[in-house]
Amino acid sequence: MWGHLGLHGGARNLTLVRAGDSLVWRLDEDGRLVVEPRRTSTLADVRAAIAAAGVPAPPRAFTNAERDEATGQALNGSQQKLVLWIA
Repeated sequence: MWGHLGLHGGARNLTLVRAGDSLVWRLDEDGRLVVEPRRTSTLADVRAAIAAAGVPAPPRAFTNAERDEATGQALNGSQQKLVLWIA
């Protein structure tokens, strides 16, 4: 169910809610109602959330030389070709 809520400009400034924002309503640990703007997550937000959850960081990216060596080992000297389609 969607609706509209009028929020005084002073209250909007305190809560960082902007006109037109979607709101997230939740109860905190003390049972208080908390209203926050729903924000689109950035990549930095996602990485911070993953780090906060204790998920280990992904391994570093391969260098071109490491990638070429691994590709050569995977092909094992055969005449196969590796084709990558990049959109």
